[in-house]
Parts: sequence; C-alpha cells; structure tokens
Amino acid sequence: MQREFKTVMHQALDSETLSQMMALLSPTHVRLLYFSHLGFRPMPDVVRAKRRFPIQTQIILTVVAKLAVALGIPEQALLNVLFEEYLTAMIQTVATKKLLPKIKVIVDMNNLPSLEALIVSRLEQTPLVNIVVSHEAVPQADFYISDIEIAGLKNATPFIWSHYPDENEFNKFLEKATDLTVHRMTATD
Repeated sequence: MQREFKTVMHQALDSETLSQMMALLSPTHVRLLYFSHLGFRPMPDVVRAKRRFPIQTQIILTVVAKLAVALGIPEQALLNVLFEEYLTAMIQTVATKKLLPKIKVIVDMNNLPSLEALIVSRLEQTPLVNIVVSHEAVPQADFYISDIEIAGLKNATPFIWSHYPDENEFNKFLEKATDLTVHRMTATD
C-alpha cells in the first residue's frame, strides 16, 4: 500500500495513517487468511468507484493486482474479497486534503444566505474532492455556486441554484469537480 501510494501520489503515506488503515483492514485480512477467498462474494462496482473515487480506486486496483500475484490467488477473486474494504479504509484514513489537488469553489448566494450555509456544509463533507470554499469572488476559482449569474467570473464554471440541490444536481457538480481533479492529478505525472 505504501509503495503504490507513493507511486501514484508522489508522496509517502505516513506511518500513522498506514497504521489506522491496517487496523481497519485487520478483520478483512484475518477473514482472507482463515476462510480463504472462496465462497460467494459480490463483485464490487469498480466502474462506479472509478467515477466517484478515481485516484483511490487506481491505487487499490494496483495493490490488489500485486497481492494476487504474491499470494497466488486469482485477481478477480481477491478483488471481490478486498476491494470494498480497502477502498473504504483509504477513504476513511487518508485525508482528502492531503490526497487531492484543491478545487476552488466560490459560494455566494446573494438572496439566500441560509441556503448558502447548507450548500457549504454539504461541500465540506464530501470525500470525493478537495473543495476549498470562498465567499469572495477570486479570479482563479474553478467553480461558483450562486442563486444569480456573476458576471466577473467568466473562467469559473457556474452552478446556479435557487433551491437546495437534489442528488442529480449535486452529482453534476461532483462529476465536473472530479473530472477536474483527475485532470490535475494526471497533468502532473
């Protein structure tokens, strides 16, 4: 895990985070050791995971592939046993702020300040992207969310919401933010 994290992220996975991750994965490793990889295991939805957590999924897929070779277990069988647990452990332990590039979002609800607070809270709780929220118009912003169009922000992608965004609306924002994250991650390689 440490090696693949460093290969993809160009930084080391600190020992405290690795210890937390391994503590979360201990039951999974014991289950694999004593009960093998056989038996019914649902196939993980890797396509969905790649869409939602592309960087984390890439690391986990590589780790599982290398473990399959080292353990002599078919890769798909090992993927079925380990993928969801490894992905969840990574999401829980590795801070998004450390893992992913910053996505700058201006949130400025001129007529709906209470809605602004709800949207900011939701943005700050997503583990999918490293969102940095600003309430002031900054020219280098990636996105802006407002209840009106803001003329001076031509370079930022607008999301005009005059109501609390439903899952579909919020997911459209997350897809664009995730695409930008992946673009920035792969542009540095």
